[in-house]
Amino acid sequence: MGHLDHLGVKNIREDYKTWNMIQKAVLYLDNRVREDYEWLKKHNVDMTKDHLNYEIIQYLYARSYFLSDVEISSRNKEAYNYYLKQANDFWLTKSRYMQGMIALALHRNGQPKTGIHTEQKIIASLKENAILHDELGMYWKDNISGYYWYQAPIEVQALLIEAFDEVANDAESVESMKVWLLKQKQTQDWRTTKATTEACYALLLRGTDLLASDELVEIKVGNTIINPKKMDDVKIEAGTGYFKTSWSKTEIKPEMGNITVTKKDEGVAWGAMYWQYFEQLDKITTHETPLKLSKKLFVQRNTDAGPVIELIKEGTTLKPGDKIKVRIELRVDRNMEYVHMKDMRAAGFEPINVFSGYRYQDGLGYYESTKDAATNFFFDYLPKELGIKLYREPIIREYNGKKFFIGHGDGLGPGDKQYKMLKAVFASKVCQWLFARIHPNLGIGVANAWSRKSRKNNITYDEKFEGKEITRPPHWGGFMVKPISIEFWQGRPNRMHDRILYSLKEDLSWEIERLEP
Repeated sequence: MGHLDHLGVKNIREDYKTWNMIQKAVLYLDNRVREDYEWLKKHNVDMTKDHLNYEIIQYLYARSYFLSDVEISSRNKEAYNYYLKQANDFWLTKSRYMQGMIALALHRNGQPKTGIHTEQKIIASLKENAILHDELGMYWKDNISGYYWYQAPIEVQALLIEAFDEVANDAESVESMKVWLLKQKQTQDWRTTKATTEACYALLLRGTDLLASDELVEIKVGNTIINPKKMDDVKIEAGTGYFKTSWSKTEIKPEMGNITVTKKDEGVAWGAMYWQYFEQLDKITTHETPLKLSKKLFVQRNTDAGPVIELIKEGTTLKPGDKIKVRIELRVDRNMEYVHMKDMRAAGFEPINVFSGYRYQDGLGYYESTKDAATNFFFDYLPKELGIKLYREPIIREYNGKKFFIGHGDGLGPGDKQYKMLKAVFASKVCQWLFARIHPNLGIGVANAWSRKSRKNNITYDEKFEGKEITRPPHWGGFMVKPISIEFWQGRPNRMHDRILYSLKEDLSWEIERLEP
């Protein structure tokens, strides 16, 4: 109701039932906060310490909308002033969301102030910790989703827009923060109705009214200015100014590759122009976008040591029946939703997996749909995460004319009878069913007894190898993991990180790429 009143919705005050409801609700909150304050005094807690929880901060923020219209009663005044002073003293320990609420509550309370006001310090701190991006606007790196109600990025950004607009009157920062809100809508959805209403509230505040102007962006293609108002087959969407047009192949000229876009009023606009044509897959070149994709093919060879994979290069010979492994690396610089990736196949390639279904791999969930000429991947959520991408290659060692893998191999040798029996017991479905019905005290007792017996038996091995080099059992096997890309992070909380990516090239040298800043 405070937001609607702030936007000038007249029904809030002119409708008797609505205004009466608001007054009763505000007085009810005053009484409940007073009870919290009296509880602190009754239990003799240290009143100088921080007792400012998130609910109290939200009360101060909500109460600030009606301070001049709904007077705080004398018996509730002491509690209100106490928590207001707490907000003034302990704002630095609170989250960005709470700091924005505190700044607005302190700014609206109307009490006389001297020197640099606390709300001004809060805004300065918020601005100091913000990230400014040419495309994404102004935002905070630690403003991420979480389990609790106050961990909501859209609502946080919307409230901070209100704080910068009202407390600091910083129009430049407000417009930059609005850009981030709209960019989130471009690649994600505003999760809830509350997030949507808060975002709309922020966009409709005293900054630039993004819907007030109906002036279109001037677009010049070649030597021709595109004016959709004079084009009979083009419809302009009301409010947004969106329109779409196209040219047939006979109308396209080389000079149309020169495009000039001019925006004459304030605000931000988006658009796209693209050539649509057919080209051989291997002739398509990459270009810089927020979503980067790389694809490599490997052929699987069977060796005496087992299957190994080799990178397919120019000149690699393939024959019918070869098994090809595809590795696709998808990299995004922001969280994205509802992404469709289409992996097209060359002639002669047939997928082994032909069944569509939901998959989960390396922490990423997606729906995979196999078609005749391509495999489609549908991501409902694509997080902004980078890590170490790995493939496995066996380490081969030869002793006495025999090849084997290096690694752990319990139960693979001619001995280890107790281990093999124990493994068979735990792998048995019947034993698992029976074990689930044994009282935990009995199960733990059996396990401890077995462990003590095992340690006693190993004493003889300790004596056998004392002072000697322990040889590797010939039946052990395993894999060595080789990194092909590693990302290093260096930074501090609430500061932009140094992000350096090392990628292994085919000549075994490392390519170094700075990701941020």
